[in-house]
Amino acid sequence: MESKEYVLSKMREVGLNSATLFQEKAPELDGTAIIDRDDDIPDFNPDLHQYLNWQKGQVVKDNGQVWQLLQPYDSTVYKDHPENLRAQWSLCHTKDPLKAKPYVTPLGTSGMYMKDECCTENGKVYRSKIDNNVWTPSGYPAGWEEVIL
Repeated sequence: MESKEYVLSKMREVGLNSATLFQEKAPELDGTAIIDRDDDIPDFNPDLHQYLNWQKGQVVKDNGQVWQLLQPYDSTVYKDHPENLRAQWSLCHTKDPLKAKPYVTPLGTSGMYMKDECCTENGKVYRSKIDNNVWTPSGYPAGWEEVIL
């Protein structure tokens, strides 16, 4: 094996180990800590991963958002994206305005914004001023404050 191939294989191995350890810890972490490790989160792929074998609390990235598994399910049957499988996936939010993700409408209790959690809307970053916030920043300005970066 050439040295370049060897180095690349070792880098992949280290990356895989880091991502695996992160997934083991994810159930204990809040959204801010999870999104802070965005690079270690795998992309959602029901053709590659069988989410029936995953543990509650593990995370995926999909369409610019980070989702945490609420309950394992058969992804050979339910191939839709997490945003459409809210009984299986919960949306993660961050309190770090530099890592804020675009606003996503909560569904039931899944994805409600808690006090100090951030989102983006129309190119601006907002921080929730209240718990259980289900409104867009433009739809309920009293529930949000703009964060100037």
